Amino acid sequence: MKSIVFNVNGQSVTVEAEPEKPLLWVLREDLGLTGAKYGCGMALCGCCTVHLNGKALKSCTMLAVQADGAEITSRRQFAIDDDDDVLGKPLDLKEFLATVKRILERSGR
Repeated sequence: MKSIVFNVNGQSVTVEAEPEKPLLWVLREDLGLTGAKYGCGMALCGCCTVHLNGKALKSCTMLAVQADGAEITSRRQFAIDDDDDVLGKPLDLKEFLATVKRILERSGR
């Protein structure tokens, strides 16, 4: 086991994980952050995407130890409330754009 420290959605966390454990499973199993999903396991589908130091990456193929000291933002941080969780349900283009606009307005961007 290795102690890994990183900042997730604005909170500093420390987890103990096996060196070969992917970041996706640390987020889901150890921290209970289930916004990133398991899809293909090969970084092709994007279900596991998180932002690491401001850049999108597929967490299913990145080892958690590689994120030591990093700033991680999950999709849950971008969704202000359950109505903004656009990845969990089908939306038409009009609904999607309205949701994105609402998220941007609330975040001051």
